[in-house]
Amino acid sequence: MHVDCVADHYKRYSGEPVILFVRVTLHTLVDKLRVAIELPAQFVLEQMHTPSQWPQLAADLERVGDLVSVAWESPQNVSAGVYEFTVQGAATPIAMQADEPEHELRFAAEARIMHADWTYWSHEGVSIAIINHARYLRYLPSLYRDDETMGRFLMLFESFWRPIEQQIDHIDDALDPRMTPSALLPWLASWVDMKLDSNWDEDKQRRLLRACVALYRRRGTYNGLKEFLEIYTGVVPNIIEHRASNMRLRSNAILGQGIAIGRNNVPNGLTIQLRLPGLPEAEATLRRQIIESIIEAEKPAHATYRLLIEESAPASTTTQIPTTS
Repeated sequence: MHVDCVADHYKRYSGEPVILFVRVTLHTLVDKLRVAIELPAQFVLEQMHTPSQWPQLAADLERVGDLVSVAWESPQNVSAGVYEFTVQGAATPIAMQADEPEHELRFAAEARIMHADWTYWSHEGVSIAIINHARYLRYLPSLYRDDETMGRFLMLFESFWRPIEQQIDHIDDALDPRMTPSALLPWLASWVDMKLDSNWDEDKQRRLLRACVALYRRRGTYNGLKEFLEIYTGVVPNIIEHRASNMRLRSNAILGQGIAIGRNNVPNGLTIQLRLPGLPEAEATLRRQIIESIIEAEKPAHATYRLLIEESAPASTTTQIPTTS
């Protein structure tokens, strides 16, 4: 058995709602289960919700010193499973100095199992910082710092602007392909003149954005094409570069328009081999089109290529369709 205790917010202004979630996970059948949540005296309890398995389960409230205990005792023979409890309320203003605008309230959840002749318990707690005075008071003359009305008035503006300040403080996360929200990926790609393919999954788009500068530097090269294809397909391609063969010039050689030198020559040609998992026909066709578009964009402009895709599954539908451009 173990207990998980989390809150919907870990920093709130006094009077704002706070929801505490407690989850008890049982791995085996037990005789009886008791769940208790300790709340600070400054917390005003408003609502409680019991697990769906026990919709009518009543709670016992008890005040012990500066704490308020809310406890539930389940019926006997509790089966293995997950049981969730919820407590909702708000913190009242806390008496403290104006130069200490925050005060942490400690919430603790405990679950106890009474099983035959033994007792087992588990607990976990969380701390929530309650903001009682506006931080903006520190920027005013000392005359106003003990003014409760001024402090609450400034808290209104602080609550409006704080989310904006947090976005500004963490603007670097929005510019990091690993951290930026998925909705911002196309916007971030536009900064480097790149248009993301909507058919790519999010992980591949993020990897591509992280590697885009290095790929731009190597565009039109063997290594650049190889890395780009690896990002999309997840496998390392085998790229064979072709050069002229059987080329001989003798004293009686005649050169002119329409004369080819050697046999079976494909100068400036590439053969690109990929071994990929099998897909349904429509998806395989789309995948091939994307791979071809990558090759067209990344290969040397004067080079031709032949693409060979071998599908590893299902084994009976292995395909090798050459395409020459």
